[in-house]
Amino acid sequence: MARSRPGRRRRSGIIGQAAPTHREIEREARSQAAKIARRRITVATVVALVVVAATVVLTTWLNRPPEATPPDVDSPPETGAALLLGLTDDRGSLVTIGLVASHSVEEPRLVLFPPSLAAVLPGYGERNMAEAVAFGGPDLFRLTVTNLLGIRIDAVGVATVDEFVSVVGDSLPVDLSSPLIISDADGETVVFAQGLADRGPGDLARLLSEQGDGDELAWLVRQGAVWEAMFAAAAADADVLDGILATIGLPSDIAYQSLSTAVVSDPLLISAIPTNRAVGVGSTGERYTVSTEDGAAFVTELLDYLQIADEPRLRVEILNGTGLVGTAGPVAKVLIEAGYRVVFTDNADRQDFEISRFIAQGSDHQAAAVAVQRLLGTGDVFLEQRQPSGVVDLTIIVGSDLVRRSDDNSSRFR
Repeated sequence: MARSRPGRRRRSGIIGQAAPTHREIEREARSQAAKIARRRITVATVVALVVVAATVVLTTWLNRPPEATPPDVDSPPETGAALLLGLTDDRGSLVTIGLVASHSVEEPRLVLFPPSLAAVLPGYGERNMAEAVAFGGPDLFRLTVTNLLGIRIDAVGVATVDEFVSVVGDSLPVDLSSPLIISDADGETVVFAQGLADRGPGDLARLLSEQGDGDELAWLVRQGAVWEAMFAAAAADADVLDGILATIGLPSDIAYQSLSTAVVSDPLLISAIPTNRAVGVGSTGERYTVSTEDGAAFVTELLDYLQIADEPRLRVEILNGTGLVGTAGPVAKVLIEAGYRVVFTDNADRQDFEISRFIAQGSDHQAAAVAVQRLLGTGDVFLEQRQPSGVVDLTIIVGSDLVRRSDDNSSRFR
């Protein structure tokens, strides 16, 4: 009788394998457990990586610098707008002087002035324009430029150089057409090389405030490069524009209109006031002047919408005949804002004038003398026919009557 072989056998018509042994069952259980463990480790690793990646992305997103928002440009009025900016050093002396002129139709322009420009500081005589803020604050600064060029200034702002450059952040790209070089006992040092490079706030402040070797006109060119970089930053980021206006103390609408129009202009038109060099005058041996004709031609060509009077303006000298300090300033302010040009201020040969005198230098200016007397509201009119001055058209001797009108806070003297 044949014996059956172990292995396959029939069960309910299905061919199956023999029942697994206990050892095989244990081996299979361990294999399945290992697979589950490996699967769990893999899943946990993937989850951890996803969490880490998400954390990195979230942290980067939360810590990213805010996107810069360009400023809204507010066009100036049809009559244009003029913003006078002055940056001072630690002593209060102007080292950077810029006039931003904007118009609804004309191209915006930045006009730069050399600090050693000779100008009449109304009430203080002829001095360097750099001294205007130290002597009389922003208002004297404004009057000095208005008197020099015969233009309207709508807003004036003053800040230190360090305050001004602090609004830019870490650095700005500045393209210098000439290097800043200084000389000392050890020779020449190139502080900033020619070309494009990122400049931090300290670098910007030095470029604006340090002349280095060469004249002030070369310095103006380097200053212009910094202005251009600052304006480009303000055009890209409204916060920078707002920071500039806040720093110089000009939150007014007219200041925003003038500056916002200028910063977005591409390219920024930068001009230097037309000057002639007066060699050997002043403590540094460098000083500049603007002739009446050159100043008038410059304004007529580029800034005619800011003119306050037709050229040539009447030339006026103001002489203090009271012995009191500060009498010429209020009178000069009224005349300058009315369109006259104050070319000289000094003391009269006497200090006891009770009644002010308006002396026309020649019959051609008699009507003008009468007009000024009416403008100021007091005094007597005289005519100089024998030896009229060829330098001024009208001489005003300030008497006690004008001082009293000034002290009374008349609207003409505010």
